Amino acid sequence: AAGIKKYHNIMKNLLILVLLLIAIGCGRSSSDQEESSQDKLPEVTQTGANTAGCYVNSKLLIPKDGINGISGGIIKGLESYLGNNFHTPVLGNDYFSFRIYNLKNKEKSYWIYVHINSLQNGVGEYTINQGVADFLTQTGHPYIYARETYDGISSTTYLSSDNSGKIIITKLTNSICSGTFSGTLYNIDNPTEKILVTDGRFDIKIQ
Repeated sequence: AAGIKKYHNIMKNLLILVLLLIAIGCGRSSSDQEESSQDKLPEVTQTGANTAGCYVNSKLLIPKDGINGISGGIIKGLESYLGNNFHTPVLGNDYFSFRIYNLKNKEKSYWIYVHINSLQNGVGEYTINQGVADFLTQTGHPYIYARETYDGISSTTYLSSDNSGKIIITKLTNSICSGTFSGTLYNIDNPTEKILVTDGRFDIKIQ
């Protein structure tokens, strides 16, 4: 009888442990799902909200800041860049570009760099053409560059090709550049493999 009672106690404790582990697992899953459900594309705005995002092969990409492992400083998930002559002698007289990077995503993801060589024409449509392997290289035309990432480490490079998409500038002032973008990019090592960039939007405060 004592052996049976001891056996029952062991089974009871095991059952409690299993239920506890299930509860913890469900709790984590629920929390993860809740956080994931809060991730969405920002609205299309023209207020200098410093927002951006798109879908890459139907996967949501929005900027999220990270921590520099060496300095401990913040690495911005959304960075924008202006040429030295952007504001003079006329507005848009130099390049404008921005990068979207989710630095908290440890799963397979992408980061993306959008470049416009000149915005002298102001509001309107700009055709995306051939990208370059060195994404910071300044070219004479707009392009998109993307990298596949896993656990924050970049791998495959994707480039735009001639007439492979559009950037539409909807607002341009001395302090704000807003618009939308979309396009098709190819794997630089296997050009037959392509990814789609859709529903891109940005609303960036420029200085």
